[in-house]
Amino acid sequence: MLTLLERVHIQTGARRVVGYHCRCDCGQETTSTLNNLTRGLSASCGCTQIKHGMYGTPTYKIWRQMRFRCMNPGAADYPRYGGRGITVDPRWDSFANFVADMGERPEGKTIDRKDNDGPYASWNCHWITARQQSANMRSNRRLTFNGETLTLTDWSRRTGLGVTTIRERLRRGWSVEVALTTPPLDPVPRAPRAARASA
Repeated sequence: MLTLLERVHIQTGARRVVGYHCRCDCGQETTSTLNNLTRGLSASCGCTQIKHGMYGTPTYKIWRQMRFRCMNPGAADYPRYGGRGITVDPRWDSFANFVADMGERPEGKTIDRKDNDGPYASWNCHWITARQQSANMRSNRRLTFNGETLTLTDWSRRTGLGVTTIRERLRRGWSVEVALTTPPLDPVPRAPRAARASA
C-alpha cells in the first residue's frame, strides 16, 4: 500500500539508518526504515487499522487501484494512466471523500471517466457497466456523422451494419457518410468515386 517517494536517513537511537518517505494508498504520508519495508513490517501508514468498515470492499479496491495506476510508475497500467498525464483529484487522497462524492460502487459497475483524457474527479467520473466501459476505450474508434460522434460499435448498432463492414469501407477510402449510409454489400466494393474524391 506504500509508494516510495524519497530516500531519507532515520535516526534510531544512536544509529542513522536508510529509510524512505512514502505515500500510502489512503493519501497519508509516512516514513519507515528500509528494513521494515523489505520485511513487510511497514505495509501502510496504519490506515488498515481504521474501523471505517469498508477496507477490502469493492469500492475500496476500486479507489486503491485507481490511485495505484495513476501514481505508481511501477504499476503495469501506469503508461496508460499516470504515464500519459491522468491524475486523481487531491480531494480523493481521502477514501472518505471518494465515497462521499461517488457513493458505494453499484453492483456490477465500475468507475469511468466521462472525458477519457481528464482526471479522476467527481465532475468527470460515474459508475458504468463493463460493456459501457468497453465502448469508451481509447482503442474504440469514434466517427462523426451528422454532427454526432459515436464509437464504431455504436454506429454498427445504429445502422445495422457490421463493425467489420464499416471498418473495411473506411480502410478502402470511403467517406464516413457513404460508409454509414450505403446498404450492406458482399463483398465490399471499391470506394465510390465521390467517396474517394471527398476523402
